Amino acid sequence: MGTTYANVTVVGADHDAVVAALGPGPALVTDTVDGLTVVFAATDEEAARFGEGLTAAALSATCGGLALEVSVFDDDILQYRLYRDGAEIDVGVVATPVAVELAELAGGALPVPDAARLVERLGRGDAALAGRALSSDEPIGSASDRHAWLAEALDLPRCAPGWGYRYLTSFPDGFDGGPLTAVGDAGPQEDS
Repeated sequence: MGTTYANVTVVGADHDAVVAALGPGPALVTDTVDGLTVVFAATDEEAARFGEGLTAAALSATCGGLALEVSVFDDDILQYRLYRDGAEIDVGVVATPVAVELAELAGGALPVPDAARLVERLGRGDAALAGRALSSDEPIGSASDRHAWLAEALDLPRCAPGWGYRYLTSFPDGFDGGPLTAVGDAGPQEDS
């Protein structure tokens, strides 16, 4: 099985507000840089909740701003969900063959990613570059690679792609996103 993870980038709320809004966790939180804070929450990676945007919705409601969840499943599927003030305002799944097949097996359709809409609603980024990152016709590689392209296109923290709570608690030495604040029982990381 390939890389599977989820994380949330909060736009416009500072580190302390994000940590306070998380409640008991467990989660790991980056420092706020340029108004952006990345959250790696354990609940977003639980099988029954994976890709549901629960942390993003709660943080956007509590912190009063935007929160973007990006989830990667088995390094084949990339999905994003954008929330404002607790309400989902955008969602998209890159139409890779695996994503399309799973949607068809479930009897549904994929929410089509719209880079221009995402950039407009997020209030940042380059729609043309984001469009390339979200196009299944673009030969990017894995979904984690696609997430890295998307983070660059949206001018979001480069530490988010490839990392989720489970990976950070298992392999903390490989993370290059700076110090992390542990919320709740967040494993081996220490508040820095």
